[in-house]
Amino acid sequence: MSELRSLGYEVEYWGVFERNPRETGYHFHAWTKGSYIPQPVLQDVCLGHGMGYPDIRKWDPGRGGTARYGLKGSARYGLKAEEEVLDLNNGRFGTWSRNYFGMPYKQALSEAVNAYYSR
Repeated sequence: MSELRSLGYEVEYWGVFERNPRETGYHFHAWTKGSYIPQPVLQDVCLGHGMGYPDIRKWDPGRGGTARYGLKGSARYGLKAEEEVLDLNNGRFGTWSRNYFGMPYKQALSEAVNAYYSR
């Protein structure tokens, strides 16, 4: 993300590293906020870092699919996959940039928990 920022794109992200289903490597599901990044720019940056070809799509909340998709391996394979996801993501079910939540993470988590339980 630092290279994209150096190119003038404002980018914040939340994402999940997963093992490829055929165990040929890893991939990263990311949800971003900020600047639109043209596919050719993202592709050049990814290829320049040995990351392969990115697949970028605009998320449509009306179409279904949520952050759950990023954790599909855990849902599909159970505890073993959860342990692997935690290992790949520094002990968390995902990784994020400092300003993704628009506030400190612990504050965002507290507000989300309070909103959930106040329903």
